[in-house]
Amino acid sequence: MPEPVARATLNPRTVRNTGGAPAQVRLKPQTSGSVRLRLAQDEVSIGPGSVLRVRGRATARHPQLIGMRMRHVLRVGAT
Repeated sequence: MPEPVARATLNPRTVRNTGGAPAQVRLKPQTSGSVRLRLAQDEVSIGPGSVLRVRGRATARHPQLIGMRMRHVLRVGAT
């Protein structure tokens, strides 16, 4: 029998360049527990003063199907 998996599409998040020059930014997903986070892009180029929307998908390997809900922390670092 296959292992249950839960999936969620994340609301788009934004990355903002507040500087005066274009920036090449590497995005790194960070998760807790048994959740995997995949981003549509892992490296983006953002113009000065621009905002870019980034989409992603989270997958939980062992979802809580019955009982109390479990919360997972999903973060995206930008360097």
